[in-house]
Amino acid sequence: MRNPWIIALASVAPGLGFALMGRFRQAILSVLAVLALLVVCFVSRSQVLLQVSGGFMGLAWLGQAYLAFDEARRGARIARGEASAPQEQMPLAAAPPGTPRSERLSYRVRQAVEQQLLPGERFHDAVFALAPASLASHALLAAAGGLAMRQYYVALSDQNLVLIQLDMWGKPAEVRRHPRDQVRLASHKEGLLNDRLILDIGSSSPIRIQAPRSQRKHTVSIANGLRTQM
Repeated sequence: MRNPWIIALASVAPGLGFALMGRFRQAILSVLAVLALLVVCFVSRSQVLLQVSGGFMGLAWLGQAYLAFDEARRGARIARGEASAPQEQMPLAAAPPGTPRSERLSYRVRQAVEQQLLPGERFHDAVFALAPASLASHALLAAAGGLAMRQYYVALSDQNLVLIQLDMWGKPAEVRRHPRDQVRLASHKEGLLNDRLILDIGSSSPIRIQAPRSQRKHTVSIANGLRTQM
């Protein structure tokens, strides 16, 4: 296990943090992204292009450091037993012909979630959602902006609230389970573009997620499932 802050410090050299964790694909991509933008800066004769490419280079540098730090944090949580590593994901099937566009994402989400459920655990519903990272703990690295938003599959089974965090490639990277009888629905608000849920899980900080409006049917299903046990 690598200390996340050591990984963040190593990432001052683009890709080194990933390399120390054995994530060589991400390390190579990080180096290529930063170097490509650096080359654009050097060969640019336009002041505007120089400023734009310099800005993007800074974002790429901060972004690869943030992603390496976040991956190291996930590894640390798994090592401490606060989360579990995901089971190997089998290829997801395409939605059957005639499936409404709004339900195609839900079809894939359900497949991905069911592969991560425990034996005997029964699926209730799931939704793709975004959750803000803790900016307090990421004060330096969250400067990468949008990277501070994490992607999740949020699922409710007959036993647990299951949070499956996705990696930068959209694949399950970490699974956290909270016993369903210990989860309380603190807030459910429907918005123009996104619906928001705040879930109280007792001793830990509340979970704040937002799901796209197109997934409203499933967000409401999860909210109602939690209401019935209040």
